[in-house]
Amino acid sequence: MSWVKSLPDHPIFIKNSPDASISVNDLGLETSELGASQRQSTMCIRGQDLILAVGREVRITAILDSKTAKDIPQASYKTLHTPNIQFEINQISLCAGGKLLAVVGSHELAVIMLPRAAYQTLVASRIDCRSTQIGQYYHGVNGASRIAKVQWHPWGDAGSSLLVMTEDGILREYDVSKDAEEPQQILSFAPPRGQARAYSVDDAASRNFVSFCIGKGKADWGPLTLYALMRGGDVWAMSPFVPSNAVVPASYIPALESFVTAKRDFAQGLSDDGLQLIYDQQYKYVTTLAKQVHPAFSSSSPSGTLHLQPPRTHRYPPVRQGPFLFQPSPHELDGGLDAQATDIAYISYEEEGGSQAENSTDNLGLILLAFGDGKVDVCFDIEKIEGRWEVPQDNSPLQTPSLPSDLPTLTVYETIDLGLVQLMNDYASVEFLSNQLAANDALFHLDPIYSDRVLVSHSLGVHLLDMSKWLKSIVRVLRSSDDELQETLTGADRTEVLHVVNTKTSPIIALSVINNGYVNYTMLALTSDSLLIPTELALRVTDHPVSHTPQVSQDTVSKLRPTLPTESAYVCLLSAEPFQPSGLSRSLSFGMSTSSSSVLGKKPAAQAVVTPDTVRYLGKNVERFRTEIQDMTRSANTVQLRIELQYVELKRQLAKLHEMYTLVGRLKGTTQGSMKNRLEKVTKTQNELLERATKVLQRLMDSFSPQLSDFERQWFDELRRMSTEVAGGTGGLKARTEMLTDQLELLRPGVKEMIEAEAKERERKSQRASLPSGMGTTQQRIIQKRVNDQKAQLEAARLRAEDLAEKMAGIVIV
Repeated sequence: MSWVKSLPDHPIFIKNSPDASISVNDLGLETSELGASQRQSTMCIRGQDLILAVGREVRITAILDSKTAKDIPQASYKTLHTPNIQFEINQISLCAGGKLLAVVGSHELAVIMLPRAAYQTLVASRIDCRSTQIGQYYHGVNGASRIAKVQWHPWGDAGSSLLVMTEDGILREYDVSKDAEEPQQILSFAPPRGQARAYSVDDAASRNFVSFCIGKGKADWGPLTLYALMRGGDVWAMSPFVPSNAVVPASYIPALESFVTAKRDFAQGLSDDGLQLIYDQQYKYVTTLAKQVHPAFSSSSPSGTLHLQPPRTHRYPPVRQGPFLFQPSPHELDGGLDAQATDIAYISYEEEGGSQAENSTDNLGLILLAFGDGKVDVCFDIEKIEGRWEVPQDNSPLQTPSLPSDLPTLTVYETIDLGLVQLMNDYASVEFLSNQLAANDALFHLDPIYSDRVLVSHSLGVHLLDMSKWLKSIVRVLRSSDDELQETLTGADRTEVLHVVNTKTSPIIALSVINNGYVNYTMLALTSDSLLIPTELALRVTDHPVSHTPQVSQDTVSKLRPTLPTESAYVCLLSAEPFQPSGLSRSLSFGMSTSSSSVLGKKPAAQAVVTPDTVRYLGKNVERFRTEIQDMTRSANTVQLRIELQYVELKRQLAKLHEMYTLVGRLKGTTQGSMKNRLEKVTKTQNELLERATKVLQRLMDSFSPQLSDFERQWFDELRRMSTEVAGGTGGLKARTEMLTDQLELLRPGVKEMIEAEAKERERKSQRASLPSGMGTTQQRIIQKRVNDQKAQLEAARLRAEDLAEKMAGIVIV
């Protein structure tokens, strides 16, 4: 049995302490006074460690030890001793560096400093850990709004920027490394008091905020944008937001500056003063960020990152933008029940194998919305949010837009039905179904390997959404025309929905995906009754034929080829000598030796007696067999390593061949055309230079010797004489040539007649030769003599004609 199947028996999932004793309602079905459930996520993965919150207790164990353990029920875990945490834990969130863990209750939260990997060697079952309460004044007092979601900002310095959103729409940023009590920044997604009634609905819970997410992008305002979701389904956004101490990629700020500068230059040619004012504000903001780039490079930051802080010169806070318009309107599921929104997620999809230098349009932004009835809306983030700020009423263009045409828009691609209503139809009453849907929290969990794969956990299990089929086709046609994009959107596939975990009685309260080289690619789902459901996920196999070759480690390559040059020239991994394993070069002598008959004797089987010599002989043969088997095993391993190395070399050669084909195609294509144009241009320029050089040389000669010299006069006299000789009068060469031409034309008919007569004569001779001869020898001799004379005359005429032709060819008529 696989170790993953026995992982639910691990003692970390057993409630065996007072702090861990917790009811099912506390784990999965806790609801507020408004009837809405609270977000549950009590498990996470840190490399090879599994962290679990049970009641008020936080536990940690090494998954790799569980994989190698012979008896998983006897495995151990460590309990983090945190006296400051005296509340029921509903959510836990791990920072990017894996050092800090945020634990969240309904109205309290704290941050735990996690132990290092060496905690496994400690004998004690409890580990003292430092824990700090966060924002007690804002969250722990009576009347404070309930915490909706917490998330570590990926650009926080040392991973210490914690974003906390409460249900009243207030988002606070805490820098836990500096001040755990006071937030560094406060943003409000809630409408102002005067406008709150304009967005109200019948159900008061619909005005609560349930989740938020951070946008993504490369050269736009996406990474600086926050999206918030209300329980009624409205989506709001706010931009820009930079953590109080941020570490951003070095390429982002220059790219954003170029993006904003281009838009500002475009707006200057328009007559819209409000639009120009917006882009001026953006330009000032980005310029302030860009001024911090150079000092950041001199700091001790890692390569490729910049240390930034929000500009202090901006007096106005970012404006709340929204609510978003959905075009076309999302479909409503059958059943007639009012669904409540539960979670929002942002996905930035980039085609696998795509280069980082490609156009930013290759990255497609998606916003996913989950609802309690199992509906998931998939929307394109085409018109991305840009940075805007609140200003006094005098400068109204930067205020929150009030017209529907000015509201941001999300393009709805499809509405997915997870089928939760159909699964709940087995229950008796409709009221019970409504209560179950109201308490159901459908939460998104992004896949750590594939950006087009999303897991959705809910009270009836886990669904997997695979969007790879249609995302690939859409990204590939983004560079093409609008007609092709429209055809692709019309005929594209839909998201593949798989119900990977089905639980009707116990809701899912935690879900994590193991992505570790030592542990299988596995999804872990935890139910409210502490039952772990592991599911091994399948890795994708690319269509490229070379990708099917096994991967060889660097140790294997260094073992077979210890010294590899580091220059850029291509060097084969294989040795020049033919491969020959040493263990297979000799023949193995399996079987008994020829001396077996002398040792065993020739007695019948009934009279066989085992003697000491027989035992010694058998022992020697067994030892010899064992040695030969070991040699064969070593030889087989060597051959296997050689095969793997040959696979690697084949992959390298195919890649190099593909590179050469690409280079040749490029040279034959645009490069060849450009080279031809360059060559023609160079030739034309050279001819122009020669003409200019000739003119310059002539001017120099004229200025040096304006009068003709004696040699030049003699040369011109000789030219005139030659001209007279060639073209002068009846005795000139030109006249003589014309006369010879006329004579040649006169001779041509006679020569032609002679040739025809000779041909007829040969024909008559052939005819006479076929008949009996009636002519004497003397007559034949006379005729033969005349024929020879005529032939000599014809030859002389031919020679004369050729001589005349040569003379005419050598004459130049001026």
